[in-house]
Amino acid sequence: MKRKNTTEKQVLLQEFLFSPKALAGLQHLPLQKRIQFVQAGISKVHLTEIKQMLHFDYDLLSRLLLITNRSMHLKKENDLFSTSVSDRIMAILELYSFGYEVMGGHADFHEWMRQPNERILKNTPLQMIGTHPGLLAVREVLTNIRFGQL
Repeated sequence: MKRKNTTEKQVLLQEFLFSPKALAGLQHLPLQKRIQFVQAGISKVHLTEIKQMLHFDYDLLSRLLLITNRSMHLKKENDLFSTSVSDRIMAILELYSFGYEVMGGHADFHEWMRQPNERILKNTPLQMIGTHPGLLAVREVLTNIRFGQL
């Protein structure tokens, strides 16, 4: 089912997502609020803003979200992604929020995400977060860094 229209929840979502500083606080939002954002759906216009903020290109986004480039490009600005795609977007945003906190800033974290890491099979974190187990492994590495275990 194709979902359209901007809802109140999407307007609230926009307030939290479109700057690295705002994104840094996403992980501290109440669970219910994050669930509501996913259930409301994330629009193409929101995804475009996220893409720019995280320095992603459409090829990387399609790989991470498990959708085709064509599917992304065919969406109109206010068309909503499915709940499953919106959930994947939220998982990536939560990881970035956590990473910004652990690394002390967005520039350092973006650089870290592109560097091979021994703890995740010598892959870059960006290569790993396309699957749920990979995303969890990256989060575990960040948790270890946070607590000085690396």
